[in-house]
This record gives sequence, C-alpha cells and structure tokens, in this order.
Amino acid sequence: MIYSTAVAYSFDLTGDETNNLGTTLDLLGPWASKFTLGVTADANRERSNERVFTLTDTLGDLLINLSTPQHGVPYCGNAQLVQANYIYPVAGKIGVAQSLKTFSELNSFTSLAPTDGGSKSGNAAQTAPTFTDKLIFTTTVDLSATPKVTFTPAGKQFQFMDASFTGLVRRMDTHKVYVGLALQPAGVTSAASLRNYLFPTPAISTFSGTSETKRTSNLVVGNSVTARARTAAESLAVQAVDQMRSREVQIILIR
Repeated sequence: MIYSTAVAYSFDLTGDETNNLGTTLDLLGPWASKFTLGVTADANRERSNERVFTLTDTLGDLLINLSTPQHGVPYCGNAQLVQANYIYPVAGKIGVAQSLKTFSELNSFTSLAPTDGGSKSGNAAQTAPTFTDKLIFTTTVDLSATPKVTFTPAGKQFQFMDASFTGLVRRMDTHKVYVGLALQPAGVTSAASLRNYLFPTPAISTFSGTSETKRTSNLVVGNSVTARARTAAESLAVQAVDQMRSREVQIILIR
C-alpha cells in the first residue's frame, strides 16, 4: 500500500507588487486668507503574476530513487532538506507529513463503513482511495513613508507653504498548494483505456536525430490541471486535485 501510493502537487503561485509615489505642494501668496493652491502628482505602478504547475510522484520512487546520490550528494541528505521558512512558507516545510499520516491511518487503522464480515484488507469499500489537502500561505511586505517640509511664511511674495512626499512599496505573495494522495484499491478497474479511446489525447512530437516519431502522451488533462501520470494511482491523485480545484469559482474584474 505504501509503495504504490501516489501524490500529486498542484502549485498556484500569485505575486502582487505595488510601487506608488506621490507628492503634494501647497502654494501660498498674498491671497492666503482667501485662497490657497494645492498641487498633487502621483505615479502608481502595480505588477501581478501567477504561475500554475502540477507534479506527481509515487512513494516508492521517493523512498528508493531519492536515496541515490545526485551530483555526489544524496537528494535527501542534510544539504538538501529544508525546514520551516517563515518568510515564504511554501519554500520550506509545509505539512505534507501530516497529510500522509492521516491518509495512511484512514486506510490502515480506521473503519469508516460497516463491514460484511470480511477482512479489511479485502474490502475496498472501507478504504479512502483519495485524500486532498489545500494549503494557502500569504506573505505581505509593506513599507511606506510620508516626509513633510513646512515653510514659515515671510512677507507677501509668492512662495511654498509646505511640501510632502508619499512612498509606498508593497508585495503580497499568495501561494496555494493542492496535495492529492491516491491509492488504487484491489479489485478496482481503471477506466483510463476506455477514456483514452473515447477522448484520445493528442500525439506529442519527439525528435531523434533527423527522424520524427509520434507517441501517445500519458498526460492527464482535467478541468483545471494538466499533469503527467506514470501510474494509475498518479492519475487518480491528479483527478482528486482537479476535483477540488474545479469547485472553486474565479472572478476576474476588468478595469
């Protein structure tokens, strides 16, 4: 069960950056008691970007292949492991271990459905074939300054009364991670062959020297994610993530 468990990670990374500059000038003249003239100027800039991608793994590959040294250093060695990152949490420890622990307990130590007298290992209805977690991390960095200079009026000539400057720098990163775990229970038949027959995936062109070959891709194309699945369990994990993301409604305001 542990070896064949698949995991899909769907990342949705959004960054918003705001840079605003503004200034205000108050002009004072002989008419100060009746009229003042204020001049303002602003230069506001905003930039936003969003990156979405989905990766898949199996626990068997993570347990075996990642122990092999890469570039002379084990991938899971001390030089590669990262701890919690309080500035950008998605780049550190995000709690996947707890999700994996809960998924394993649901399929090993609990009984969520009434039994028919058979053993738990042979009763596919008692297992949780998929488990999905949605993790959201928001980081906001905000810096603003408003210096002001006040001039003391002297005489009746045209002059400045005060001047102020406003500066704002803000960056907000919203990182979403959808983690899907899937285990294909024994006795469950995958509909991948029938689905590929009814809805064939496009062929991908590959080049080898001067010859071009065609092959059928092992891509899983959902409503909101596209990922590569090597096993039936990975395909099920991607579909579980796609189901969660498809329930979300995105509203885009046009300015």
